[in-house]
Amino acid sequence: MTKETIIQNTILRTVRGSLVYGTEVTKEETNYYGLDSSSDEDFFRITVAPLQDIFSLTNPFQSANWKDPDEDVHELKSYMKLALRANPNILEPLATPEEFITDITEEGRILRANLHLFLARKTVAKSYFGYSEAQLKRYILHQPEGGKRQDLWARFGYDTKAAYHIVRLLKTSIEILTEA
Repeated sequence: MTKETIIQNTILRTVRGSLVYGTEVTKEETNYYGLDSSSDEDFFRITVAPLQDIFSLTNPFQSANWKDPDEDVHELKSYMKLALRANPNILEPLATPEEFITDITEEGRILRANLHLFLARKTVAKSYFGYSEAQLKRYILHQPEGGKRQDLWARFGYDTKAAYHIVRLLKTSIEILTEA
């Protein structure tokens, strides 16, 4: 599927990451769910494959990542598989506040309205706690070689941004498990 087809078939694009949580430091930290080749920002887009691609005998498009800017794209069927596993990054656009939605169709609204269908308690607990534990081991317990946030390690002895991300994930999982 071409970038033009992806753009034409987008059902949802939302801002994500530091900007949404009010922790952005620089413009480079702004992330989006979506794709816009004319922008300097990062995007992740949920798109629907055209009918001829869905019924094609060749491998259909599932997801892609382009660099400069970082552009993540998921075709709806692939997206749904990850959402059913309660992948925190995948579920995020379904709960992002309205003011951070940049593009949405009726199908995108339906998807967002049905977030609750992806929040099975056991799956959420396993996914969110597992992701948090992996982040803790990767970014907090062991200082990575090189990387963008070496200054945080030098100043605080750990990656404070990663630590905040872990706390946010755990807080979100507790909210889902107690309120959903």
